[in-house]
Amino acid sequence: QNFALAYEGSYQYMDLKPEGYNDRHAVNGSFYKLTFAPTFKVGDIGDFFSRPEIRLYTSWMDWSKKLNNYASDDALGSSGFKSGGEWSFGMQMETWF
Repeated sequence: QNFALAYEGSYQYMDLKPEGYNDRHAVNGSFYKLTFAPTFKVGDIGDFFSRPEIRLYTSWMDWSKKLNNYASDDALGSSGFKSGGEWSFGMQMETWF
């Protein structure tokens, strides 16, 4: 058998106190994420170290409204993020030499 389903769910409560950095004020809120990743392997699925493998993944994320645009001008931020849910899709390949 060459198929597995990887999944992850996470919750994080953030209490951010930037001490005036970039004119930001303290804020707190919650962040949620749920990921599903169907995985296809060349070797036996029972062998954790069996490679190569290809994963297709989708993640759904949501957060408290208070956290909207909190890091919009940081290196990893974006001005369009709003609470209410965001979807992310992708593909990943892993191989070892």
